[in-house]
Amino acid sequence: MRFLDVKNLKNKDLKNDFHKDTPIKVIEKKQHKTKGFVFIPIVSRAQKLISESSFKEKKVFKVLSSQPTNRYLKDIAKAANIDKLLTFHVARHTLATNCIELKMPIEIVSKLLGHTDIKTTEIYAKVSNKAKTDYMFDAWN
Repeated sequence: MRFLDVKNLKNKDLKNDFHKDTPIKVIEKKQHKTKGFVFIPIVSRAQKLISESSFKEKKVFKVLSSQPTNRYLKDIAKAANIDKLLTFHVARHTLATNCIELKMPIEIVSKLLGHTDIKTTEIYAKVSNKAKTDYMFDAWN
């Protein structure tokens, strides 16, 4: 999700659903930028970060503005010896790349990112040399 969508995520955007007969939480939210709706299943590890409230208008996360958030991410990157500019937006690139490396269809990645045009997703989704090698050897050997 984009920064503003996470910042403005409210309890009313969290819905109950099922995956293989197991109850799960999903995000169903109108996006700030595109005005389109996203449907994002929340994996169990992420669900643990969310403290739900009966107050539907209450925000899910206490998020600062983007500049302090990105400063904290820069500090985290430094502490973790990550030699890359780390920002909230970079996480979108990372998600797209990781999903594609896990062989998730680009159409699904596009929907997760909330893109209205798959060409936008193709820009974000940089396929690594490892993924190309894995795919070629898995498919042809």
